Amino acid sequence: ITPNGEVNALAAQLGRTVFAIPDIHVLRETADVAAHSALLGHLNATTLFGGPVALGEWAYLAGQDRMQIHTTVLDASQRPSALFQRLRREGALPVAVRREGGVMPFHDGLNLLPGDRVVALQALTAAEPPHDQFDALVEHAPILDLDGPLGVADFVKQVARVLAPSVGLTPEAFMEQMLSREAESSTVILPGLAIPHLRMEGENVFALLIGRCREGIRFPGGEEPVVAAFTLVTSEDQRHVHLRALAAIAHLAQQPGFEARWLQAPDAEALRDLLLRTERRRGTLEVSSVT
Repeated sequence: ITPNGEVNALAAQLGRTVFAIPDIHVLRETADVAAHSALLGHLNATTLFGGPVALGEWAYLAGQDRMQIHTTVLDASQRPSALFQRLRREGALPVAVRREGGVMPFHDGLNLLPGDRVVALQALTAAEPPHDQFDALVEHAPILDLDGPLGVADFVKQVARVLAPSVGLTPEAFMEQMLSREAESSTVILPGLAIPHLRMEGENVFALLIGRCREGIRFPGGEEPVVAAFTLVTSEDQRHVHLRALAAIAHLAQQPGFEARWLQAPDAEALRDLLLRTERRRGTLEVSSVT
């Protein structure tokens, strides 16, 4: 019902007490077996899906249209936990059981019988889209998946720790220059999206860092917290690359459903995959040296 397990447990107890709901099935997202077992005992409940599931990963796949439904007809009785493990090894998630015209959620308290039809979600491998040079930058860029909420200074401090050595600055100098640039004019270009950037002396400098903060970063002048921040550091001779990268990022962010998929992505590599696979206009970017 909510991201908070304790609130969900209270809601389940209320549902059973007030509305006489007979069965409670608990999602297990944690590896803490003892805590989950204690919760099951407290609620007299069973484990939804039959085992531990990172639900955010499946929500992400759904947002990418990377799953299909398939049905398995059982020819013998099986333990739900054993079937769960087999299907997970095959990249599938059991969600329901059809029996004699009825449908039940899949959980580890079921007595699976011959003839039962187990409905599962099957994860699909995404087709490889054509790549351009911006995709090459994304493939090698560091990604920070940050807890928040954060102020812009806290965010820049973490970016400086990662990027400053690669562009020949101390973290302190990097932070000072970046915050000074931000004070001149806001780099928030769309609600929830900022592209902080810094121009460097020298040649062949281009650095990209990708940042996400689900709880948001407060940028000066931004009406909404920023959840996606792409930090660019470039030298003057890479100005053309800088401008095309800005265009690519803006086009990505304006694709339907992008922000929801960005927030649902379970980890840094899923964010990278999202950027590489989201449809956008792709063109040639020439970069002499990429950091």
